[in-house]
Amino acid sequence: MVILRDRSSVGCEFKVIINKVMAYDDVSALVDITVSFYCGSVFPEINASMNFESNDLIRLFDNLTRLKAETFECISAYDPGLAIYSNPILNQNNELYFNIVIYIDAGLIIYKQPTLSGPAIMLTVKQEDLCVFSNEFERQLINFPRTKLVIDV
Repeated sequence: MVILRDRSSVGCEFKVIINKVMAYDDVSALVDITVSFYCGSVFPEINASMNFESNDLIRLFDNLTRLKAETFECISAYDPGLAIYSNPILNQNNELYFNIVIYIDAGLIIYKQPTLSGPAIMLTVKQEDLCVFSNEFERQLINFPRTKLVIDV
């Protein structure tokens, strides 16, 4: 489990849990993950299971480590289901933070087709938080036991 926590409030977090990794070959795999949003006891926890190609997930989270300090950005996986919006901000001490909005596509889960609707959470984080999150996710993904994906034709 990898957790990205909000720096501006108590209890808000984004979690990614790797459930299963099914290898196509030595390089590529299908990754079954559960993502969840939690914001204290005020709102219920929201979670969803999704499948992504492993390199797509690594690219998505790795892009978080290279956010631009001067512009709004949208980062998404090639496969629909998860998108991250970033807005850089300076606090009163001129320290750089990012308001990160993480969005789950509910249409993909409910209707099996992508939409632009679904739950989201906004976290205020620093670049170092994103680097730790991304590096830890990649480490866990690399070390997660793999099963061989067999496709019958």
